[in-house]
This record gives sequence, structure tokens and C-alpha cells, in this order.
Amino acid sequence: MSSADVDLVREAADDELIPLITTVPSVYTAEEAARFIERQWDRTESGSGYPFVIARASDGKPLGSIGVWSKDLSEGRASIGYWLVRSARGQGIAAHALRTVTAWAFEHLPVSRLQLYVEPWNVASIRTAERAGFRREGLLRGWQRVGDSRRDMYMYARLRPTRPQESPLRRGQAIRVALPADVDGIIELLSAVAAEGKWIRAEAPFDTEAAARRILAMSGDEKHGVFVAEIDGSVAGTATVEFTARGVTSFAMMVAADQRGRGIGTALLDRVVEWSRDHGAHKVTLEVWPHNQAAMALYDRAGFEVEGVLRAHYRRRNGELWDAVLMSLGLAGAPDLGRGSG
Repeated sequence: MSSADVDLVREAADDELIPLITTVPSVYTAEEAARFIERQWDRTESGSGYPFVIARASDGKPLGSIGVWSKDLSEGRASIGYWLVRSARGQGIAAHALRTVTAWAFEHLPVSRLQLYVEPWNVASIRTAERAGFRREGLLRGWQRVGDSRRDMYMYARLRPTRPQESPLRRGQAIRVALPADVDGIIELLSAVAAEGKWIRAEAPFDTEAAARRILAMSGDEKHGVFVAEIDGSVAGTATVEFTARGVTSFAMMVAADQRGRGIGTALLDRVVEWSRDHGAHKVTLEVWPHNQAAMALYDRAGFEVEGVLRAHYRRRNGELWDAVLMSLGLAGAPDLGRGSG
């Protein structure tokens, strides 16, 4: 934040809520604005906090502020707070800023936990926190002074994700883009996993020729990502990812039975997330059977959050109706700051 941001401070001071929950002056004057900006500099220099300006990507116009407050840094945790002026709300900007600064904090600060606080009536901020991967942990009664009264606050928190690259592949293993020559190996793997009858949506037997044509078309289409895990020249795992909505990708993957638990799923997931981010996605989604606890644990370690359950959604050939768990990961660094619906 710099002296060029006085107009932002002026608009924030005129807001009915921002001065009540921040140190933004409730009555704007040039002198008070200057003092507020100087306080932000002091926080960085003293190490008590790291404030940022939220700016519009297209023209750099300041829209709000977000900061990481490091009072409890010695305990491996910090808190995060943000505000937007009224004209910038409802455009997905806060969620994107929160995801971005959360990723920055985990990358640059010795924290394993980030916390934020939201008043129970503030539905918009609750949605922002949840979209950024924060989970509600409880209600803190009379936690914070707002104006002349003490208010209850929901506590939300997000833990440092385990990075996929922390489980490197062994010698002789590689994750790479699928080639036409891999199609037969992918179909062989698909047939084997489908025959197990409990991990993927496909059931054996299936039309292998149609599946091969579909994989071949996807591997030559820039709108899809198709990856294989190769071990000693054989396909031991595969993942496919595609856009299902603007800025949102969905993926599916599988690993050969005798190769599970060796880091292949983690490495494939890393490539899926990397491909999604490189192609401008702000969110990655998946569906997983509730009984596939190993896969759910992998996704959880990578930072994915459960969004809900599709009850009795898929009918199997034996007539059973299976639930599917929806999980997602928000990606920091999406190129369009204004994307989103909230």
C-alpha cells in the first residue's frame, strides 16, 4: 500500500462496516489516510503482518486490502483478513485474493495453519472462505469487538497442504503426456481396473474400441490433458482432465493394482493440477466413491475439499445406486481477477 492508494482509503472510510472491523479511519481526512497507510508499512517492517492491496488485474485499480497477521507465527499459525470496497463486491475478487495470499503464506511463511474469522450473518464472506478451501471449525462467542459491542465469530481454518511433489517417483518411473502408442496400454489398464468393480465408473466388459477412439481423440485435443505413468516401458497409471465449465476442470485417474501406494497417484495428481493451472483454471474438481478412502486421503493431503455428496447418483449394472463424493481444489494465481460468480 502506498500514498497512491488514498482514494481506496477514502472509499473504505465511507463504508458502513469496514471502519468497524479494521483500522481504516471512520472519518476520512488526508492526514488520517496517510497515517493508516504508514501503519501498513510499519506492520511489514516490524514483522507483525504482511498487508497487500487487492487490485484489478486489467488496470491496477485498488479495490481492497488483504493481510496475513503473524502474532502467533512462533506457534506455526497466522490469521488472515480482508476487505473490499462496495463497488468491488460480488465479483469473485475476494475469493481469488484469499486463495492467492493463502498460497503465498504457505510458500513464504513458517505456518502450518491459517485462520480467519467471519460474523455468522456475513454469508458472502462465509462463501468466500469456503471457496478458498477454509473449513469452519466452530463459533467463538463474544470474540471480537465491532463498534461498541462484542460479536460472535465463526472460526475458519486451512492447513498447509502436502505438496504432491513431496512423493517423488522412483527410478524407472515417469509421468508424461500420453502418445497414440500408449492407447493400447491405457485400454489394458482400464480393463483391469474396471474388472475390479469398485474403483472407477467404467464396468467390465465395455466397448474397448470406442474407448480407444475416445482416448486417441482426447490425446490429440488441446482442450484435454491425458497423462500416463510409465514404469519400465509399461502404462501403470493414467489421468485425464478437461474443462467442464469456464475456469473449472474435472479429472479422473487410475493406477494398476500392483503399483498402488508407490507415489504414482500423487505424481499424476500433480500433473493434473499443473495442467489445469497452466490452462487458466481457477478450480479443479473430481468425483470419488465414498468407499475409496485411500483416494480421498490423497486428495485431502493435496488440499482438496469435500463440497458435497451426490446421493444414489450412479446406477451400477447390478442395479445398485452408488453415491459419489464431490471434491475440489481452488487454484491460486488464476489469470482473471474478476472471474467467479460470488
